[in-house]
Amino acid sequence: HGPFAAELLPAASAAARAAYEATLSMTNDELQQLAELVAAAHCDRSTYLSTEAWQFGTTAYAIPGNEVCADCGSSEPPTWAAMVGEADAVLVCNECCGGHRALGVHLSAPLSLKMDRWSDEKRQRLLSSGNRAVNATLEAHAAAAQCKPSSEAGVSAK
Repeated sequence: HGPFAAELLPAASAAARAAYEATLSMTNDELQQLAELVAAAHCDRSTYLSTEAWQFGTTAYAIPGNEVCADCGSSEPPTWAAMVGEADAVLVCNECCGGHRALGVHLSAPLSLKMDRWSDEKRQRLLSSGNRAVNATLEAHAAAAQCKPSSEAGVSAK
């Protein structure tokens, strides 16, 4: 199953490993159903750079919390990842990605799930926790709720 399984899953979260491993035992009909669900969630394979990128993206979406933007909570499937700090990565929507780009790569380096080539280290960062876990840490302080934009907020707020 290529370098994805052999090199990345050992460092990935249990949720990511379970999601990937579940696909290994699926029948063709079950895989087709999964492909239809993924397509319905705007994860159409034809919009990804490669099959490997599509596999990585669908595995990332299977991690709890990654189905929505980590910043604003938009339910449109996020297609960007922000490398936050030294160890964390979260999935964000297109609008929130602009805010991360404005912070500068020393604070947050956005990458596209669909169009960019990812290093193994960055893949492992994204698969190791998920939006829900990272937000629980970053938003632990009560003041964090005052800074978090809503999905309805304008681009300038995001």
